[in-house]
Amino acid sequence: MTEMKPLSICNLETAVILYRDMIEECQIIDPRLKNVNTDSKPLRNMLQPAFDIENSLFFILYVHGAPAGFIDSARVETDGGPDAWYIKSLYLLPGYRERQYYAMMEHRIEREVRQRGIMDLFSTVLIGDDETDSLWEDLGYTLETDKRTKNLAAFRAVS
Repeated sequence: MTEMKPLSICNLETAVILYRDMIEECQIIDPRLKNVNTDSKPLRNMLQPAFDIENSLFFILYVHGAPAGFIDSARVETDGGPDAWYIKSLYLLPGYRERQYYAMMEHRIEREVRQRGIMDLFSTVLIGDDETDSLWEDLGYTLETDKRTKNLAAFRAVS
């Protein structure tokens, strides 16, 4: 059984733990991140904008009641054009890294964004990683120089 829950005061600590896990995993890969503070208070402060549900969407994925990952995203205003939606982070704990879970989280954001009338999604998550690039391509994204993009007008709504 899987469930996606929006960020709330009730699951904020779970979000902090998952974000810390993601950062610590990335620190192993990229030594430039070794000085990123993973204490609870700075991470909670970093997550505060995610409570703005008009301009931010943050969901935690639970599999059989256990937290498995999260997706963090936000509205991006453009100069003169329509707003876009930026998927900032999409993370699954190692035991849950299956395409179905990535797709479930991305599709949830897609549904929410469509309801807001936004048609353009983009992400910069791990560009250049072949497996990640393939995953995003399977989700309908096109790799550009510095980001992946998806225009929802070209895709049917996912139920």
